[in-house]
Amino acid sequence: MFAQRTLSRCLSTASQQVSRRGKSSLSLRASTQLASAQADPVAYVSSQLAYFDEFKFAPIRESTVSREMTSRYMGDMLEHAETDVVIIGAGSAGLSCAYELSKHPGVKVTIIEQSVAPGGGCWLGGQLFSAMVIRKPAHEFLDELDVPYDDKGDYVVVKHASLFMSSILRQVLLSDQVKLFNAVAVEDLLVRQGPDGVFVRGVVTNWSLVTQNHDTQSCMDPQVMEAKVVVSCTGHDGPMGATSAKRLESIGALPAGRGWAKPRLKLWLLLCVFLLTRLCIIIGCFVGCLVVVCCRLFVSYQQHYQATALNHSFVKAIMFCRRAQYSLQVCQEWVPWT
Repeated sequence: MFAQRTLSRCLSTASQQVSRRGKSSLSLRASTQLASAQADPVAYVSSQLAYFDEFKFAPIRESTVSREMTSRYMGDMLEHAETDVVIIGAGSAGLSCAYELSKHPGVKVTIIEQSVAPGGGCWLGGQLFSAMVIRKPAHEFLDELDVPYDDKGDYVVVKHASLFMSSILRQVLLSDQVKLFNAVAVEDLLVRQGPDGVFVRGVVTNWSLVTQNHDTQSCMDPQVMEAKVVVSCTGHDGPMGATSAKRLESIGALPAGRGWAKPRLKLWLLLCVFLLTRLCIIIGCFVGCLVVVCCRLFVSYQQHYQATALNHSFVKAIMFCRRAQYSLQVCQEWVPWT
């Protein structure tokens, strides 16, 4: 039974490889394994088990690993120092943009992600839940990515948001014209003065750890990536969108106040409401403390008045007793007692 189950798994895996890649692209070793498995299943399973018992990794030097990773990464940086499109942020918006651009063979795309792990907040649904709800007709994008879902009429539900994120991330990374640089932060925009005005012509980048420690430990100079188009997909967690808009407004690339007058007015209103609320709280606390102090003073006065009245009565009683004693002495002197 174990041999049959193992054989069925091997055959299904081999058939899936044939269906996906085609028989012409199937390697000679895979073809030989498939033929031997069909000819003698028991012998094939026994040989595979023996192979696993004697399994060893191929020898490799650590310096070879370092050279390979360094040369590959530096080659990617040299190749993408000039690119067609730079996408800031590798969340759902950034990856979707890169996926659509990858359909055009002549467009070279560079994605810059500040975090180590791409995907942003799309690995989970709302409020850290796993399911993802998507309104129609956006489900057609899921069909294109081959992401399963449950149809609920006007919307669809993906059982785990990671299915969508892993699917689109795989498609983007498999594209030869798209390169993802994670753990890299965008610090500024590269602007150029043209005949018709100021234009964005790239981004200024640096390692994320360097960007996060500029004020304490690091003062490394950044790098530059030149691009024809820069797309900001930082989302609500990334400040690069607002920072870039303010930067363009300061150099005259955007009209002054357009797009920022209303948000700035709303910000001032929110600030005024916040300060007014805090002022009311402070006044309320002051009035409350004043009332408490007055109450304590009143109680102290009442206690002091009662104590004073009691002492006065006690003094009167003592005086009365002394007078009575004096009268008794006088009587003893004038009236003989037997």
